[in-house]
Amino acid sequence: MKLPTKKWGFRLTDWASALTGAEEQSSALPSGTIHFADPDSTEMLILLVKAEEFEDEGAQIGANLLVDYIGDNSGSEMFRIIRQEMRAAYEPRSNFIVLGKNKAIISLSATVEAKKWPEIYGTMKAIYENTRAGKVDLSGLKVQHDRLNNTYVSQFFTSPVWGVKHYLHEYPDGAEGTINLPLFMVLENAPLNKIIASSEEYLPPLDDFLLILIGGGDAPSEKLKSKGYCALPKNTSLSFCLDALSQVSN
Repeated sequence: MKLPTKKWGFRLTDWASALTGAEEQSSALPSGTIHFADPDSTEMLILLVKAEEFEDEGAQIGANLLVDYIGDNSGSEMFRIIRQEMRAAYEPRSNFIVLGKNKAIISLSATVEAKKWPEIYGTMKAIYENTRAGKVDLSGLKVQHDRLNNTYVSQFFTSPVWGVKHYLHEYPDGAEGTINLPLFMVLENAPLNKIIASSEEYLPPLDDFLLILIGGGDAPSEKLKSKGYCALPKNTSLSFCLDALSQVSN
């Protein structure tokens, strides 16, 4: 039986809420590996996710641009390498989901043929670590900067809810007089060369991410398990493993 792609492919914003309790403004996630084994499935969902808090708007925008470069769209590294060259995944992508002021969820995901998941995971890891090491094409990052800048402007003028959310991130208690949303100015003037040169400062180490595997194929390697491991029982909430891994981390 194949994994129902639609079932596992729901919006990453829903994953963010489920994983972090976003409605309660929590932003803590353990590292380690959660594995839900389905021996009848011919596919595996690979999800790497990290809740991150940034020092300021510059750090947030730098991380956002690098995450977009990794896998946000058809011009990204994950799409080019995993989808076009390897033809090995359904919609490989990265996501940068803003939770609040200087808070976000960073994720990388792909649904792949079960027997190939270790290889694709290795490729995802290499793409992320190369980007973090500064192996970034300036013209490619410029494309992502233009896209993100256009998205912010478009959303601000066409989506009142989006604009209100960003206003509340900056002014949770309301404001009088001139209103300033520094994130917009920082994005417009983002120093792309500096972001590339200091990319390690913008992106957290991959070892700090939570790895979630759902589907068929081999179990995670002992190396992955050594960083914290939880086998999710059938018909059990994800919180079971989140709690277990949090105790290990503490």
